[in-house]
Parts: sequence; structure tokens; C-alpha cells
Amino acid sequence: MSRQRLVLFAFAYIMVCIAGMGLQIIPYVNLTAFAPYLAALIMAPIIGALVGFIGFVMVGYWQGLPLGIAGHLMLAISVGTAAYYFGTVMEQKKNSGWLRYAYAIGWGYIGQVGMGLFLLWCLIGDQALTIFVPWSVAALLAMLLALAVDYAWPEHLRHVIGGPLPQIKVGRNRARKRRTEVAAKHHPQKNQ
Repeated sequence: MSRQRLVLFAFAYIMVCIAGMGLQIIPYVNLTAFAPYLAALIMAPIIGALVGFIGFVMVGYWQGLPLGIAGHLMLAISVGTAAYYFGTVMEQKKNSGWLRYAYAIGWGYIGQVGMGLFLLWCLIGDQALTIFVPWSVAALLAMLLALAVDYAWPEHLRHVIGGPLPQIKVGRNRARKRRTEVAAKHHPQKNQ
């Protein structure tokens, strides 16, 4: 993947992350974490981690940093880590069937909710536990939605959402067939 295309799609996923802040399903449950998980599945786990970190820092800034700079950095680190492990498990467990989805959701949940709440608890104490339920619902919803898009998106159109560009199949057999087609058009008498 070219560097310009990589930067363009990473920026687009960061914008989707910011737009997800405004999509509240129920109060305090939004789709901000959807973009990092999808980027980790479609592009690469490290890209998903960067999208999660940068996106959550920008969302915190957009909201006016209600948890302070340190609190939002901790949330960004936890979402970036969760997206990285989520994408890594999905890449490494390709042959384990549906079990890889359970592993990926488990690692993503531990990374986002477990690590995020632990870091916030170290910073602000028991007040961090008030976001446990909404953040758990938001994390699980974002992971399930990213898995659904990854599963249902057609393979030949993955390049539209940041996947690798389709490769043209070349080979001796295709070239031979093409030469015979061209020869048949130019010399129709030889085929009779």
C-alpha cells in the first residue's frame, strides 16, 4: 500500500472516529471506538492502534477535556491497545473458525474496558467505575459492528474501505489464451 493511500485512509478512519462521538445509541453509549477496530481489521492492527489513539485524543479535545489531559491520554492508550490486540488476534487465529471472534472480542474488551477503567481508577479513584456499564456496552457494540462490516463486506471491494488494491492476475496461460484470441481475429482461415 502506498504511503499516500495509507495516510489518506488513516485520516478518514480518524474522522469516522470523531463522527462516531455524535452517534449516541443510548445515553453515554456511542460509536467512537468503531473506527479503530475496523481499521485494525481492514488495514493493519498498528493502523487501528494509531487511529484509536489519535482519534480518542481528538475526541477528548473536542469535548473540552472533561477528564483532563492525563485522563484522555489514558483512554486513548487503552483504545489503541485494544484495537491492536483485536486486529492481531483476528490475523493470527485465521484457522480457528468462530473461536477467533470470541478471542478477539475478549482481548478487545480487556484492553479497552479493563485497562481503561484501571488507568482511570488510578487517576480519579472510584468515580471511574461510573462509566463501566456504558463503556462496556459501547466497546462490545463497536467490536461487533466492526466484525459485521468485515465479515459482510465483499472481498473484491475491500480496497474501497482501505484494504489492499486488487492485483491483476498475469501468467503464461493467460498470455497464451490472449495470443490465440488475437490470432483468431487476425487470421480466421487458420481456425477452420
